[in-house]
Amino acid sequence: MAGDLSLGAGVTLTGTVAVPGRAVIDGTLEGTLTARDVLVGHAGKVSGTLEADTVELQGEGPATLTARVSLVVRSTGRVSGTVRYGRLEVEPGGQLQGDLAPLVNAATITLAPPPAAAGGGSGGGSGGKKR
Repeated sequence: MAGDLSLGAGVTLTGTVAVPGRAVIDGTLEGTLTARDVLVGHAGKVSGTLEADTVELQGEGPATLTARVSLVVRSTGRVSGTVRYGRLEVEPGGQLQGDLAPLVNAATITLAPPPAAAGGGSGGGSGGKKR
């Protein structure tokens, strides 16, 4: 789609990148990335600064990350540094550490249920806790 960026595995891009749409990072981006939506894939790595409305981390996030609307750290995702978010979701196994703070007082933190508990089922029994 026009205004989108896809950085493939094995590709390294260094510098300041502004993407009006969605950025999918499966390679390495060193520098500053600003976009509407960002997906850092399993093999992806962003070092430096990342700012977007929504960020999904399956790979490695930068030292400074701002997700104005939402940040989702998948089970394979990891970020360590200064992290600001509107809404935060961390799957079991996802790694998030450092200076963490919501952008607004009403931020929501969601702990995703383990994959086994996220299955269909009838809603009864010993599934995950509802918050």
